[in-house]
Amino acid sequence: MDGTIVGYTYNPQMECLEKRIVKTKSTFDTSGMKVLTLNIKKVYFDEIMRGEKTIEYRELKQSTLNKYTYIDESDGKRYLRRYDALHLFVGYHKDGESALIQVVDTTYADGNVEYHLGIVLEHITPMT
Repeated sequence: MDGTIVGYTYNPQMECLEKRIVKTKSTFDTSGMKVLTLNIKKVYFDEIMRGEKTIEYRELKQSTLNKYTYIDESDGKRYLRRYDALHLFVGYHKDGESALIQVVDTTYADGNVEYHLGIVLEHITPMT
């Protein structure tokens, strides 16, 4: 109340104070870009950041059909949506690590949409 404890938040499960994590704001201008936002496990995120994983796979199923594809009204056929970048978030925590990765190509194979990754456009890490 007197302002001496700042930068902390109360965790009701642990019944204690925890240092508040502040996420760095994005400075990359994505206006005019088609960006697909995806959640990813930390192990795969780290592989992408090291350049070891160059393709991100997403299963094409009924619930994700409209996210990854569209129907062309002129011929009635379904095509893959093209994205300029993937915005990858580690897990589902809003203040977690994230990155904006360039998409070089998008292909389809064996029921999966494959996003061929290029350079890391931006890497955001949480600050304590």
